[in-house]
Order: sequence, then C-alpha cells, then structure tokens
Amino acid sequence: MDRTRTLTRILLALLCAVLALGGAWTLRQNFAHTRAALEEQYTLEHLRTQLALADAVAGAQDPQAVSGAVQEYRRASRVPGRSDGGTLALLDTGGMILWSDIPVNAVPYATLRRCVAAGTGQLLYCRAGGALYLLMASPLSGMADEVWLLSAYDMSGLLAEQARQLRGWLLLLGTVLVLVAAALAVTDLVQREAERRARFLAAFSHELKTPMTAILGYADLLRSGEQAPALRQRGADYIYHEATRVENLSRALLALFGLQGKRRLHREAVPAAALFGEVVRGLPPGITNVRCIAPEGAAVRGDRALLGTLLRNLVLNAAHASAPGAPIEMLCTPCRGGWRLTVRDRGCGIPPEDLPHVTEAFYRVDKSRARRNGDGSGNGLGLRLCADIARAHGSRLHIESTVGEGTAIRLDLPAGEVEA
Repeated sequence: MDRTRTLTRILLALLCAVLALGGAWTLRQNFAHTRAALEEQYTLEHLRTQLALADAVAGAQDPQAVSGAVQEYRRASRVPGRSDGGTLALLDTGGMILWSDIPVNAVPYATLRRCVAAGTGQLLYCRAGGALYLLMASPLSGMADEVWLLSAYDMSGLLAEQARQLRGWLLLLGTVLVLVAAALAVTDLVQREAERRARFLAAFSHELKTPMTAILGYADLLRSGEQAPALRQRGADYIYHEATRVENLSRALLALFGLQGKRRLHREAVPAAALFGEVVRGLPPGITNVRCIAPEGAAVRGDRALLGTLLRNLVLNAAHASAPGAPIEMLCTPCRGGWRLTVRDRGCGIPPEDLPHVTEAFYRVDKSRARRNGDGSGNGLGLRLCADIARAHGSRLHIESTVGEGTAIRLDLPAGEVEA
C-alpha cells in the first residue's frame, strides 16, 4: 500500500510538472508566433507608407515643405492616428525632427535617434508609459537631403493578450493542482481505510482464534473420557471464561458498529452525580475504590446510556492499569460552555510511543494484562468505543499520561438544564 501511494504521488507530480512546462512552452510559442506575425504586418505597412511618402515629399526643399506634404498625405489617406496605433516621424540625418505625430510621452527622442542609427530593416522595441512600441526606420528617396521615415506601432495589445492567456493558464494550473491534491487526499484516505480494515480483520481473527482454540481444546478434553474433578472444573472454568470474552467482544463490536452506522443519539440533560452513581453500581465485583466528585446541579447534555458505557470502560481500563486497591477518580469540573468529565488513576501510565494508538481497535499497551480478568474488558475495543462515543457527542478524548504516575482521560460536553 505504501508503494502504491508513493507511485501515485510520483505519477501525479509528473503530470503536474508536464502540464506546467507544457503550458509555459505553449504560451511562449503563441506569443512568439503572434509577435512575428505583427512584425511582418507592420513591416509591410511601413514599406507601403515609405513608398507613398516618397512620392508625396518628392522635391521638397525645406522642413516646412516636408511637413506640409506629410500632413496632406495623412489627410488624404484618412488615417489620422491610425486604428492600429501606427504613428510616424520624419528625421533628417542630423537627428532633427522634421515632422511627427508620435506622442511626446510615448517614445523618447533618444530612442527615435537610436532607431534611425540602427538602419533599414532593424526592429527596435521600446517600453514607455506602460506601453510597448515597435519602431522601424528607412530613408525616403527623392529629396535633396536624406530624410528618414520612422514608424512607431503600439504593441500593448499583444502584452494584454499574453497577460490574459497567462492568467487563464495559471487558473487552469491552479485548478488542476487543487484537483490533484484532492485526488491525493481521497486516494490516501481510501488506501488508509483499506489498511485499517485489513488490520482490523486480522486483529479480530486473532482475537477469536485464541479463545476458540482454548474452548475447543478443553471441550475435546472433557468429552474424551472421564477426567479428574479438578481437571473438569478447570476446563469448565476456562471454557466459561473464554466464552464470556467472546460474548463481550461481540457486544463491543455491535456497539462500535452501531456508532459508526450513525446511530441517532438520545440527547438529554444528564446529572453528573447520578451518572457517576450508575457507573459505579454497574462495575464488576472487586472494583470498589472509585471516588466520584461532581458539583451539585452539574449536568451534561448527551446520550445517558452511551456516556455510561464510556465512563464504565474508562474506569475498567483504570482498574486494569492500577494495583489492587489503588484509587480511581471520576470528576466533573466546569469548562468553557459546559462540564468536563475526567477519569483519573494512579496506575502504571501509558508510554509516549503508545499514546497515539491507544484508541485503535484491538491495540493493547500491555498484552500481559489483557486477559487476566473474566469480564471481557481486555478485548482492545474499550478506548476505541469511548473515542467513537465522544466523537458522536461532538467532543474528543484528551489523554494525559505519565509512566509510573498514572493516566487522566477527559472529554468536554455541553451543559444540560435539568428540569426542576
């Protein structure tokens, strides 16, 4: 199962990496293709403008004549400012602007001169005022002095489209990552549930195998012939002991499955002192050292029968972990919004490495004590059932333990109002 989870994570990580790299490469290619297409389009437009202006300014001898000819050309062509963002400028070889409709704040003068210096056929990009401009220059023929035509095209739309595609890709990538994370979580949950069920069945099979083997062995011995009275008594006692364990195990399993089947709780106000008294009266003979402390009028809201089962199991666990006669306490103390029920012992305590697992089904901290009593409480389901009961009440078990000093297990419950 661990290898399967690891392989699944690796495959999904590779999928995400391929998607990320592939998306980035695709965006880059799209941007490069669109930019190349625009460069080709604007280069052709610049050449057409160059040829048209060469005829328009042919023979002009001074800057005023050139400016007038260009303005007349712009009016005649009916493209003042151009819908594509193209603007023009005429510069002489000394760098003086003869005519321009390029906004002053769009392209700096130094950039215009640098474009002319680059020569014919060279493309130059300029960022200014949050916009991107494509510049190109070429000389105009037919004039007494050499004059350069410079075209500036606003490429900001290309940047906006690239940003839009990038946002869309990031949104897609984020969605995929969220889905992959969800798939990993669900897969991990399903695999862990399968492992938990497998461990549960293995432990349950072992729990049944041990008593059934003993019962069958002693039963076969008793039916094989006349035995000594002491041996018959010991065999009968052992059969009774193990059969009681199996019966209690089945009851615990039924209670556990009932909770997992979303059994509806019968919630009511339960006086803490009365609940403690019921638990003490239902304990096996020999457990008489339980001290109950509950303030007068303290009551919790919950299922009385299930809370009684929870406290009884906690007291039985405390008794098994303590020396004979050691004190056990059931306490009810105020907490925020309700009351805190605590079962505390002065027993052997739980090692730190076992604390995270004590509420797992069939988990035992000390297997040598697990089957010493005939009441079936050593089946390894007690704390698991307690944890499920606490969860059904919207709470959880809090376990504090120190090896050699004892254990305290508590849960917080809302307060209940007892009718007068």
